[in-house]
Amino acid sequence: MNNLTTEPAMGLSHPATQSGSLPGSRPIDVHIVDDDHGLLASLSLMLTAAGFSCATYSSGDDFLLRAAMNAPAVVLLDVRMPGTPGLDVLVRARVDNTRLGFIVMTGHADIPMAVRAMKLGSLDFFEKPFDAEALIARIGEVLARVRTPAASANAPAGLSRADVLNHPVAKRLSKAQLAVFPLLVEGLSEEEIGKRIFRSKHTVHDHAKAIYATVGARTRAQLIRALLGGPVDDDASLARTGLALPTSLSNSH
Repeated sequence: MNNLTTEPAMGLSHPATQSGSLPGSRPIDVHIVDDDHGLLASLSLMLTAAGFSCATYSSGDDFLLRAAMNAPAVVLLDVRMPGTPGLDVLVRARVDNTRLGFIVMTGHADIPMAVRAMKLGSLDFFEKPFDAEALIARIGEVLARVRTPAASANAPAGLSRADVLNHPVAKRLSKAQLAVFPLLVEGLSEEEIGKRIFRSKHTVHDHAKAIYATVGARTRAQLIRALLGGPVDDDASLARTGLALPTSLSNSH
């Protein structure tokens, strides 16, 4: 696994005009939005070397101001930035264009934020530091999806507690597992769930493992995607988040 570092790189530049295409009329493949200039540089260089055309933005406001919202592309979006928060950027951008495929970038174990982003239409999330190869592969998948003529990459999605408890998966769970199920989807840690339902962390861990097994998921991201009606992807696209593997659910704390 090659993790992407945030060491500053030379040669980072921000497009001076609205970022729908590059000079020579090549369309933008990836919009990168993050207030960490070192990460912007590293991501831009890495993705350019992988064959993607990129535009970079140091804030959500910069992205909303300069990016062309009428062209399909991938948006790598940091969720915690000064100014307009990443989730607000996601909502505002989707009002103008449902053909942008969002992949949110989160800090360590920021599961609740990632869950909210997926409810709002993000197609995936990556935890920093990234597995570079997995990120490149996922960007390629999302880009192909949003550029499919009939695609509606970010169709509205919701996952309320009632949605979770009425999901067909819920009918296959025990009463004890049902107590854990919506809280797991909400993004709570095992310890937090245990306090909420007055059970030990070990008991919650066992129930969570059973829920993952019922869905056929290995990560919390896979679980959420399955409940939202998407595929439970293999390790190449989702398990690289490092989140909540059944044998080590405590990683999601």
